[in-house]
Amino acid sequence: MCRILLIVLVVVMTGCNKTTQKMVNLEKNEETALFNEIIPESHLTELNKEDLRIYRNTIYAKYGYIFKTKDLREYFSQFSWYKGEYENVDHLLTVVDKLNIENIQKYERYFSENVTNAIPDLIDYKSYVSNEKDFDFKDGWIYGYNGKDQHVRIPEYINGELVHAISAVAFCTEGTLRCSNEIISIYIPETIETILQMLAFDNSTLTNIQVSERNKNFSSMNGILYNKNGTILLKYPTARTGEFIISEKVIELAMFSFIHCNIENVIINNGLQIIRTCAFYGCRKLSNITLPNTIIGIEPSAFFSTNFSDTLRNNIIRLYGTDVFKEPAWD
Repeated sequence: MCRILLIVLVVVMTGCNKTTQKMVNLEKNEETALFNEIIPESHLTELNKEDLRIYRNTIYAKYGYIFKTKDLREYFSQFSWYKGEYENVDHLLTVVDKLNIENIQKYERYFSENVTNAIPDLIDYKSYVSNEKDFDFKDGWIYGYNGKDQHVRIPEYINGELVHAISAVAFCTEGTLRCSNEIISIYIPETIETILQMLAFDNSTLTNIQVSERNKNFSSMNGILYNKNGTILLKYPTARTGEFIISEKVIELAMFSFIHCNIENVIINNGLQIIRTCAFYGCRKLSNITLPNTIIGIEPSAFFSTNFSDTLRNNIIRLYGTDVFKEPAWD
């Protein structure tokens, strides 16, 4: 059986001002339609901007769409199966095609230059060390941070003692629910076993949380904090804006996971079951959220002080009750 090998060439700049080529190989049967099944979200999350663009346009290419941009015309013309014949193929797209295009476009928005929610560059913490004296530390717990670093690496040991836990407001101003020190990124080492509450990272300038791959309790993906297996989203960095798509792998949004967030739109894929109390507390820019039918519970005050339209608010109340919007009672 004849097979087609699609090769995506992405130019990457190296430190020596030379270029290398990173190739992504996608094999498809020539006798069957390309991308004739729903592309798993777990696969889309692994793609970069150029890969996503090729995936999306491959759907149009299989129907003979005549591309208007030179690079796409040249790219698809190298394959024998591509025959550019039509200026519009929308009427040929199947339901699966349309769903794939929609899902791909959601991930492309991560990389849009006009969306500040684009995944930030991750910091190389291997040679970066924060001053031990800048941490309020006692009995293995970090209770505060007094330094001026924008990129903070939590040490594994302070004064020879193991650092294993982070208090509820470790990086916040005492007595408030907002962090004021201008921290952009935080690195969590493998020794951390406990984070008391996600208020610890409620910092208005935070865009990135990284976790040691050797940590047994926590993990990070694209700068977002999760439990180890990625099923619970623990903290979304407060300073990010735009739109966020929650992975189908996530089944729970933790308490305070999005507190004071600055995003305007949240899309939750099927799989999520629980939204904990105060998860979206104070997200005043959040005007839209897509809730799947897999949700079995939303705890009180989950959406307190959001900016939903009356229609969206009433629909949520109809399904989950008024308590999800009530002001929390702090003990």
